[in-house]
Amino acid sequence: MSYLENDHELYKVVKRKLPNQKKTLEGFKKRQKVVIDLLDENREHYENGRMYEIDFARIKKLTKELIDGYEKDILHFEGHIADIEEFIEVYDRAYK
Repeated sequence: MSYLENDHELYKVVKRKLPNQKKTLEGFKKRQKVVIDLLDENREHYENGRMYEIDFARIKKLTKELIDGYEKDILHFEGHIADIEEFIEVYDRAYK
């Protein structure tokens, strides 16, 4: 198999998978936003005296871990998607 054939096969695969990769990225962003909203809601409860400090500290620690995890996943997928889009663009310019 030649490089051109290998590139074409890779092009077909990544072109087909790109929409799902973008959906996955959006899913991570939505889940991160839900966690941030939960933290903000609990911060309001704490500031209004409806929650003990120790309970808010636990929630804050757990949500920070989740937010950081989602942030890493988001950065990873954004880089991955950028690489795929760059490959598609280069392939299109070279072979189309």
